[in-house]
Amino acid sequence: MLIGQVLHLSFAGTSSTVGSAVLGLVALWWILIRLFRGQWHTSMEVPAVEVRAFNPWQSAKRWRF
Repeated sequence: MLIGQVLHLSFAGTSSTVGSAVLGLVALWWILIRLFRGQWHTSMEVPAVEVRAFNPWQSAKRWRF
């Protein structure tokens, strides 16, 4: 709305342009959903991560100036 006001564009012209862009995005979303149906989920194993013991000295060093 601000861009249209600064550039002295009509509301109808700006609305039709924005409406066309939104319609195109919705159409693209629908096409992608149809093409890739059932391929959105994958199984992935989470690797084991070694957890270190808490070290108060390492944590306190952050607060020194």
